Amino acid sequence: MTKKRLLLMPVLCLFFILLSYSAYAADDTPIGREKSSDDIFEKTGGYFHPFLGITGYYTDNIFNTKDDRESDFVTVLSPGIFITVPRVKEFPTAVGTLNMTPGGVPLTRFVKRYPGSFQSHVIYKADIELFSRNSSENAISHIAEGSLQYNFRGGLSVDVMDQFTRSYNARGSGVFFELDEFNANLFNVMLNYEISDRTVLRFDYSNYYVKYDASRNDFRDRTDNSFSGYLFYKVRLRLAVFGQYEFVDIKYDKDITSGGNEHHFFGGVKWDITAKTIGLIKVGYGIKDFDDSSLNKSNDLLFEAQIDYKFTPKTSVSLVVSRRTNETDIATSDHIASDTIKLVYLQRFTNKITGTVDLSYTSDDYRGELTLDGETKEPKSRYYKAGIAFQYEFKDWLKAGAGYSYTKRDSNFRSLDYNTNMIFLRLMAIL
Repeated sequence: MTKKRLLLMPVLCLFFILLSYSAYAADDTPIGREKSSDDIFEKTGGYFHPFLGITGYYTDNIFNTKDDRESDFVTVLSPGIFITVPRVKEFPTAVGTLNMTPGGVPLTRFVKRYPGSFQSHVIYKADIELFSRNSSENAISHIAEGSLQYNFRGGLSVDVMDQFTRSYNARGSGVFFELDEFNANLFNVMLNYEISDRTVLRFDYSNYYVKYDASRNDFRDRTDNSFSGYLFYKVRLRLAVFGQYEFVDIKYDKDITSGGNEHHFFGGVKWDITAKTIGLIKVGYGIKDFDDSSLNKSNDLLFEAQIDYKFTPKTSVSLVVSRRTNETDIATSDHIASDTIKLVYLQRFTNKITGTVDLSYTSDDYRGELTLDGETKEPKSRYYKAGIAFQYEFKDWLKAGAGYSYTKRDSNFRSLDYNTNMIFLRLMAIL
């Protein structure tokens, strides 16, 4: 990581913090905290909600290859169901997971504490992808998640969550351009205990496994067990500093890739100062110790920022910046040092029309050499993504969207480079 990139992340975060302290209080929720453009549930209030999404998209490079590009039109049917007890008025989005991240969860997760003694939800969604010309690429993805929160008297809150995912990696990741399907499951228990008005303890335990269908991915099948402890101290009512220690035990099913242990040490700040801004910044140090004694221990700077800022009631920006170590998707490498910056701009033009601009950059530096294209070296990939989308709300229960996205991979191996354009139309309804 260059000095310029190391300096960029703290500078961007400092800019948003300064904006945060200059913000004035407001009663309405920052629109940057609303759900993504395909979420239609923010105004519902019942217990039981079946829903259906229909998306059509055209892509000029379905396999994300440099040469022999092939275009296609794809129809995606997305049926699902959402159940909460007691009922709530906003949709509890599923936990975001990433199967390359040790423990499965790439960003720090916080759970809203609901009023009353308990809250539960169940979410199920399928994505049925139907290709017009390449029917062999048809695929069905599933996600099913259930959670239960119980709030005891005396300040103790317990959250239990389990999520099963049937999905696939994006074509053109690692060195494969085929459909790499997998099953994954995340089980998590989170305990929060308010020792006093200013001090909060938190303990997390997670079990995460990922299993691939194709034998070419046998080196990626693994099970992670992670433990994390936090100590929060409230400097002000909505501003807290914290320390965190995390331990992750990584075990691979086959003796192809080395498992090991990871130790993460963080210090950070979390705030919800006004209706204009909420966020988290943490900086730390990671130690990765491999089971294979021939591999050197890895020491890395780790960083994470999640910041939402509302400029006006109709305009907001969210920023995510992270540096973390990921598990490998190339058999000859040990792990990946990954840096990501993502910026989302949201503009509400009218009560019915909303627009978003999404920009992201990811840098993946592999530790371990690969021989390809007659060269032997450590792989490096840079991913550039940009998108724009608009949403129109016909009714509370019916919304339509349209957009465009561009993705580019720039690798130090020429054959892994690609760029892809995609245009989509979407209709979503809830009963």
